[in-house]
Order: sequence, then structure tokens, then C-alpha cells
Amino acid sequence: MTKRRRTSRRARRYVDTDGLRNRTDTQMSFPDGSYGRESQWFFRILALSNAVFGFSLTLLVVNIGVPSGTSAADLGHSIVGLFPNFVAFVLTVFIVALYWYNHNSLFESLRGIDMPMIGLGLVYLALIALLPFPNELLGNYPTEPLSYVAFATLLTGLATVDTVMLAYAKRRNLTDPSIPLKTHRIDLLRGSITIVIFAASVPISFVLVEWTPICWLLLLAFDRAVLRYG
Repeated sequence: MTKRRRTSRRARRYVDTDGLRNRTDTQMSFPDGSYGRESQWFFRILALSNAVFGFSLTLLVVNIGVPSGTSAADLGHSIVGLFPNFVAFVLTVFIVALYWYNHNSLFESLRGIDMPMIGLGLVYLALIALLPFPNELLGNYPTEPLSYVAFATLLTGLATVDTVMLAYAKRRNLTDPSIPLKTHRIDLLRGSITIVIFAASVPISFVLVEWTPICWLLLLAFDRAVLRYG
């Protein structure tokens, strides 16, 4: 959920010349069995990712609708009754937008992908595609703890896969070598904090119930702190 620093991605890249000179040829070489940025595999997985994100956003709207057969006299009451659905919609759109940003930022930092990375990406997209389900639970059952447990569990899974992808890409030398090691470590720290907060909110949901999203908002405060003092 945390938004990665733009300086860690290709859009605003700078070359660490000292670091490049100190790297060995093995570290700089392109991994065997990998597909470069110009390959069809890279293009297809990125296109599929954006399609899944767009489709998930579209499905969120399906959960908002006035019940069929509502009379004109009851229309106002029915619209007011949809307030939990609108809140769930806004929350989920915000989360999807952050993960979409993170995912595209990760791909901007890659110089290639391999089959395990593609597999991790597909797991990640499967979890994104599931987001409309807990969104519907929050909209229809806003006072039930299990609604927040389902949402928090899914977010924990997303944060975990996101962080694993980042760590794997660095280990396999799939990331742009001009990105400083410190930036990578900070991104991993932020990903780990995200996992901990989302995982902790699963049992806390049974106590806080509809106040559970406050725990998720605390993530933004931690994220800003890491950015500032990291």
C-alpha cells in the first residue's frame, strides 16, 4: 500500500557512478533465462497487469446500486442506505491506486523479468482481482468483524507478494543497476512495515471492527517517517 519514492524508479533516475565502477561484471550481467524490457514477455505481463487493475476498479462499482423495485418515495432512503458501500468503494479505490502505482514503479525499475518473477506477478494480480470481494463485504456488512478480517488478510497477502517481488528482483539482478542499494533497502523496510501493520490488523479487527481502517491509515504515518529519516 505504501507509495515508493519516485527517485527509486526510472522516471527520475540518477546514475551512481561510483557504485557502478565498484560492481563486478557478474553483478552487472543480465541473468540467464530472463526477458529484457523490449521482449514480448515483458510487454505482455505489464499489459495484463494494467488490465487486471482496470477490471478490478470497474467491478467495484457493481457493488453500488439502488435495489430494483425501489419506489420514488423510498429512493432517498435507499441512497442514504448505500453510504457504507460508497465508503468501501472510496477506500478500495485508494488502495488499488496505491498498489497500481507500486506495481508500475517496480516495473519501471526492472531491466528484465524471468519466469519466477512472472509467476509472482500472476499471484499478485490474482489477489488484486479478489479485492472486489472484501469491498462488497465492507459495503454490505460494515459492522461485522469478518468483513475487515477478510480485507486485512488480502492486503497482507498483497503486501507480502509485493515485497517478495522487490527482493527477488534485486537478488536476481533484474533491477536497474543505477538504483542505489540504500534506496532498495528503504523500499524493503517500507514493504516489511506494511506487512506487519496489515497482519496485526487481522486480530485487531475483532475488537475495533469498523474502526479497523484507522490501523491502515497509520501506515501512511510510518511510511512518511521512513521516507524522512531513512
